[in-house]
Amino acid sequence: MVVSDEVLRQIALCSVVSESLSVVGSSYLLLLILSLRLFKSFRIRMVMWLSVADLVAHVAVVYALGFTLPGNSVPKTSCVIAGVFQELSLTSYFMTSACISFILYCVIVRNMSHKSPKWFRATTFVIGILLVGALISLIAGLVLGYGQVGDWCWILTTNNVWFLYPLIWLCFSITTVMYILIVVHVKGHLTTSALLRENKSVNAVEKKQGTIRRVAAMLAPYPLITLVCWIPASINRFCLFAGYTVVPIYFLHAILSGAEGFLNAIVFTWINKAELVSQIRACRQKALKPIPVDVCDMEEEQEATDYELERKTDKRTEPESPLISPYDYE
Repeated sequence: MVVSDEVLRQIALCSVVSESLSVVGSSYLLLLILSLRLFKSFRIRMVMWLSVADLVAHVAVVYALGFTLPGNSVPKTSCVIAGVFQELSLTSYFMTSACISFILYCVIVRNMSHKSPKWFRATTFVIGILLVGALISLIAGLVLGYGQVGDWCWILTTNNVWFLYPLIWLCFSITTVMYILIVVHVKGHLTTSALLRENKSVNAVEKKQGTIRRVAAMLAPYPLITLVCWIPASINRFCLFAGYTVVPIYFLHAILSGAEGFLNAIVFTWINKAELVSQIRACRQKALKPIPVDVCDMEEEQEATDYELERKTDKRTEPESPLISPYDYE
């Protein structure tokens, strides 16, 4: 089935709307984390990096669609840069999502903390993700090149799907396996009766279960959002590869694949609403308090005031002297 240009234009319009919402959502999420200084938490740093990758990917797409929707072509150099950043950020986004599910597995099943072992750090995950993403983007550029493909800036071939979707499917598989292992472990080992059988006290059981609930509530939704948003895209790619075009799935692909940043922002705000409210109230209280003045500044101001007073006093008490001509010294 051949899709008309009008339908493709409508699909691109839906895509730019959802991508723009994700740009707003990811920007809001980053500003919230940075302004309230929430990035000290290991879990928040992973969410922050997820938002950075998502923001860069959607900005690249919106930039290209801003040229092509009015019927113009994207400048070649700008299109290449947008394609590179889109490939790098999308690969980073999916790998970050898989890493978050792996972190959940390590914390819940393996009982690991971000303080031990040494490699279990947000920085380690981010560096590894960037290296793999940069390698994939470089290989795609050297083999096929980047440029304008329809209304988008991406890899210059109809087979560009093979430089992104295998990674998506791999990340989906990792996420699914990690979640299955977590569910099985929670049902078999982390119930109250099971923990009590391990000779743990009631306080230790409640503490362990509370930690797991906090970690799961903070990180579990983001890989699930990725799965929900990109499953229609994967189905659509399979259909296109087989020579079929299913227009409703095409629209779902355009809408959902660009909406994960917006959904991430909503989920983050909802999960952390209590902490965010307390942080905002604390910031308001600090803003209402008088700003302390530095001691050095107070001393400088006092010295300047004293100097002005001395000058005024000297002018009042000092008798007026006659004008002296420079010729008097001759």
